Amino acid sequence: MEIKYSEWAKINYDVYGVFFDKNTDCAVLFKLTNLINTNTHNLNPSLVDKIFIPKNEYNNRKDIEKFDLIQLKQKIYEAEIDRIIDVKDSLSNESNYLKICKPTETLKQVGLDDNLITMKRGKVRICCKDKEQGGHGINRQTLYNLPKLFENPAIIMKSQKDEKSIIVFLNDIDNEKNPIMASIKPDEKGTYDFEQIDTNLLTSIYGRENFSKFLNDNKDKILFTDELVIKDLEVKTSMKIFNKENENLLEQQQ
Repeated sequence: MEIKYSEWAKINYDVYGVFFDKNTDCAVLFKLTNLINTNTHNLNPSLVDKIFIPKNEYNNRKDIEKFDLIQLKQKIYEAEIDRIIDVKDSLSNESNYLKICKPTETLKQVGLDDNLITMKRGKVRICCKDKEQGGHGINRQTLYNLPKLFENPAIIMKSQKDEKSIIVFLNDIDNEKNPIMASIKPDEKGTYDFEQIDTNLLTSIYGRENFSKFLNDNKDKILFTDELVIKDLEVKTSMKIFNKENENLLEQQQ
């Protein structure tokens, strides 16, 4: 069924395509499914989860967030994260991995394959918990921003623990102003909609304490640096990332 949507809307943890029916003077909302990282011209509406709302009511409801086509994939992605963290129901199937984004050319050059970067749902919940509760102290907004953060990493390294994994330092910080590092393992298997998928698996994400010392101790594992992103990260962390001990590391990567 082909539907030409007038706009898009997010209500709680679901995203809808909206068109306005002149015959009933209603906004007709179709729940959208399986859209993240797919072609937005081939939309998959759920005809069962269809809502009719009088147009005036729809325009005045403050619980409905309206947005355009450019924002569509991001809003679906954010809604999926919200559902994973806040809701435990059949729609938040634990077998489904969170689909984050495709790797950039930079990430592929250092070892990732062309498959999606994904994350297990349990890991999503753990990383957002406070450290006092056994979590990693990662802000939810950081998870929302992961697709953008992976586009412009600060530093990429080989993992010191797993030769198959890479470490990506992102231009963001945790709740204690530590630079956030993400560990990604390529050529892994995941699941989505009860089907097995090939994936670059995001196995962990947390703030790296003693960051400058960590860089110096593992300088031989650095694969990539971006000087401008690093300078921005230094402002966020209020620290000099490349100090006298490792200031030459940046030059070696240019």
